[in-house]
Amino acid sequence: MQAAEALVAERSARWILAHLPAGARVLDVGCGPGAVAARLAAAGHPVVGLDVDPQAVEAAKARGIDARLEDIREHAGGNYDAIVFAWSLHHVRDLEGALDAAWARLRPGGRLLVLEMAFDEVDEKTKAWARTVEALLLHAGAVEETGCIFFAYEGGRPHGHHAEAPHPHETHDFHPSRRIWAALEARFRPLESERCPILHVFLARALGDRSSVLEDVIALETHAVEHGAIVPVGRLWVFERT
Repeated sequence: MQAAEALVAERSARWILAHLPAGARVLDVGCGPGAVAARLAAAGHPVVGLDVDPQAVEAAKARGIDARLEDIREHAGGNYDAIVFAWSLHHVRDLEGALDAAWARLRPGGRLLVLEMAFDEVDEKTKAWARTVEALLLHAGAVEETGCIFFAYEGGRPHGHHAEAPHPHETHDFHPSRRIWAALEARFRPLESERCPILHVFLARALGDRSSVLEDVIALETHAVEHGAIVPVGRLWVFERT
């Protein structure tokens, strides 16, 4: 994993860790190559990672994670203190089935931590801002391709180079954030809901080891959100199983 992607993983893990009790047993659903899970494990949390991509599972295992090639509906474990969906729930084909499985595998009082993206709530000024930032990075030689910010996913489906390399086993439109929230709220008690800047995530891979450039983009995006120039696309949700 290159430096820019590592920065994204670090920021995600930092938020998750702030919502975990000491020593919490964690199930990371859609763990990918295990970058977030490894940071949780390093902080003293027993972690099991699930993913449906064999290459991602092998990469996570190489980080020392107990990673398994499984859908959460197939997972035999249970009684977890926390279940994490970090930028993965919109990919899940059977949203309701996955959340039913999460409920069954979470102990009473356990936390469901969800990091998501509201593709369905993006307005034109936010798209224009993203295109401008991307064009500047391309002109400066910081990235070598265009279409790497989220608006490549307009309409709930990948476009541009994202369509050529979609998420593994992606066969459906992304779930709108409102639908995800409704499905979560029907099963769990909401505790926290926060909006945050997230467009920079889609530049991480293209930026490679240029993490300092990504930090600058994060600062620009945060400033734009705080001053109402663009909408915050990220969602940070904490739920509890009652």
